[in-house]
Amino acid sequence: MSWRARLSTNMQELRFIMCTTSPNSGGVRSFLDSNYAELKKLNPRLPILMRTGEQAPPKVYARYDWGEERGFDLHNATEKEVEDRVRELTLMGEKMEKSFESIPKDRDLIDESDVRKFDTY
Repeated sequence: MSWRARLSTNMQELRFIMCTTSPNSGGVRSFLDSNYAELKKLNPRLPILMRTGEQAPPKVYARYDWGEERGFDLHNATEKEVEDRVRELTLMGEKMEKSFESIPKDRDLIDESDVRKFDTY
């Protein structure tokens, strides 16, 4: 299973902060335009939040169990760099202690091959 399908097993929330017009946030906007639908299909119960503000510096944060948060500055990041940071946050979550509520159950897991069965989210 790829890292994309493991978002919801490794974190409680994924949050992007960006400006809707600033060139420094272009990579974040591009990443979300290209990947949001697939990420939601693979992780339907995971909150993926997009917070916008005029001239807001682009960042990504992951909230893990026990209130732990990690994040990255995405100033002038390309779409590929944003993807790399989200993957890194996902892999960080694999090493963190999980609360009982976060231990994945079979019904919570969606295999990437199942994505074709879904219509657009």
